[in-house]
Amino acid sequence: MRLISIIGIPIALAAATDMVFAVVKARPAWFSPGFALGSTVSALTSAAALMLFVRAMVVPAPEKDRALLQTLARLTGVLLVINLFILAVELLTGFYGGVPDHLAVLRLTLFGPFWWVFWILQLAVGAALPILLIYGRVERATPGRLGLAGLLVTIGLFGERLNDVIPAQAVPVFPGLDTAVSSGRLTALYVPNGVEWLSSWGIVALTALLTYFVMRRLPMVEHQSYPGEE
Repeated sequence: MRLISIIGIPIALAAATDMVFAVVKARPAWFSPGFALGSTVSALTSAAALMLFVRAMVVPAPEKDRALLQTLARLTGVLLVINLFILAVELLTGFYGGVPDHLAVLRLTLFGPFWWVFWILQLAVGAALPILLIYGRVERATPGRLGLAGLLVTIGLFGERLNDVIPAQAVPVFPGLDTAVSSGRLTALYVPNGVEWLSSWGIVALTALLTYFVMRRLPMVEHQSYPGEE
């Protein structure tokens, strides 16, 4: 029961967040049960990949926890394959369904100006390379190699989130809406300003600082001593 409760908490949190997107009827790319399922699996995959990266590349003495690293790597690989399967199903049903608004989003994602986010960042860097690193010659897998796989998966899933959010909003709710009124609030072209960039990097820096503080004050692994302990 304890294991079930531990697993259920992150799944419930991720699913509740993704359901906010899945009930937006005006955006066909989001309005589907598959979107919520895929986003939930994506969140679990990124969590496993990030834990793999932190244990292999950040926390001291990763070679002492090879069994744990292998378990995290296999978990990341399985979740990544499931995520790719859900992505393939979404693409097949989207093109087969032929809903014009949904097709416009899919074409923009796959062949638009930022096609490289999907084909290179999400599939090549975030899926193909990590699978090779995790499952290629498992007996020779080093902590650095597995940690790199976790980092690549995390980067690739960031690209997936970009493809989930941006193309769906770049297509107008109905044709001509973006040209009916001359206003910057109706344009589909948007570039973050300096304040937004600095705020985003500030959040990342604060998270890194807090993580470093926790790692310095608390024993992260069994063989790590407390601060000041000799």
